[in-house]
Amino acid sequence: MSNSLLKSREYLSRSLFLSDLINFSKPSRAFSTIIDPYSDKKVIQHPYTTGGKKGLTGFSFPVPRKLEDIIKYALLEREPATKIKEVWNGFHDSRVDSVATSWSKSELEAAMSVSKRNRSFLFPVFKGDGKYFTLFAEWQDKYLIMCFLDDYRRSPGAAEPYFSLAVYDDFVTRKGIALVRGDYSAHLNKLDAAHLLNLVRHFYIEDPKMVETFNKDPSSFNWERFLTECPRPIQNEIKDPKKLVKHS
Repeated sequence: MSNSLLKSREYLSRSLFLSDLINFSKPSRAFSTIIDPYSDKKVIQHPYTTGGKKGLTGFSFPVPRKLEDIIKYALLEREPATKIKEVWNGFHDSRVDSVATSWSKSELEAAMSVSKRNRSFLFPVFKGDGKYFTLFAEWQDKYLIMCFLDDYRRSPGAAEPYFSLAVYDDFVTRKGIALVRGDYSAHLNKLDAAHLLNLVRHFYIEDPKMVETFNKDPSSFNWERFLTECPRPIQNEIKDPKKLVKHS
């Protein structure tokens, strides 16, 4: 457990963050086996399936650590940036375990700069009718791990990842793009995961003021204002997965 995670517990103990949290029951989800077209392997479409268990205990990395674990790198690197983004985004549109997007070089630099100065944040998962639950997130290098806030408060070392984002910068130098992937557990659905991916872009690239306040001046962080101003999911386009995630 990193020092920043342990230090951030003081943020979470404040009643400001704890009074409005809603604990939702854990939804069930069926698992399906597919042939991954970029690895030619049979895979179970859920990264948290280990030994028949739905959860992966500990604040660990449930996402692929290398891009080669997801795609045929040697083939994709021959393509122009536009084709790489098309293949990457299209491949993940139909998956039930992950979402993806791409960032430009400038967007990557902005996100990494903000994340180094502000390693933790809170992300609400909106469930309609004013209901939501909250995920606590921390950056660890190029990975952003999110767990259920109440689980983290009870036992940080055993908090199960709900959503894990990985940034792959393999193509930044030659192609000018970074590939971004978010793997999610059975506690979330595709819309939840896509919106979390959009929120990471919003708060760490487009408008980091709230992130800065949360990390640098937590006493000034207004939870009610944050909830009011936080962008909502794209409800009217839920039937089209291609429109759920914002792409650069």
